[in-house]
Amino acid sequence: MGQTSQLIWIHKRYRILEQGLREIDGITCPRRDPRENYVGSSIQFSLVGQNEATIRKFLAECLKRGVELKWFGNKEPVGFTSAYESWRYFSNLPDLKNTKRILAVMCDMRIPLTFTLDDCRLIIEIIKDVSAKVLK
Repeated sequence: MGQTSQLIWIHKRYRILEQGLREIDGITCPRRDPRENYVGSSIQFSLVGQNEATIRKFLAECLKRGVELKWFGNKEPVGFTSAYESWRYFSNLPDLKNTKRILAVMCDMRIPLTFTLDDCRLIIEIIKDVSAKVLK
């Protein structure tokens, strides 16, 4: 698969996930500049207004159904996500209140190259179902 083909392939999957997430109550997806040509291998979204216990339950229920999501609000690093307070390689880390507020509700999901368009649609259905049951 050439680079252009691969970007189109990733773009289609990203757009299915992005559109699906935008349609779920309780989930906010950041707006991307339409001029962007590259869409990464992950998608981020926020669970605005949710507390830590609810977010943990949401993540656990999604995982039970086979959808692994990462959360930037974790106090300890899990994979590539964590609250910035856990970035111990910095000394004298400033208190970044706005950063804390944003990361406290931000989630991330990898989009593996093995995902089909139907996989992406199923993932959205699972997240939608879990959201309806868990999010306030």
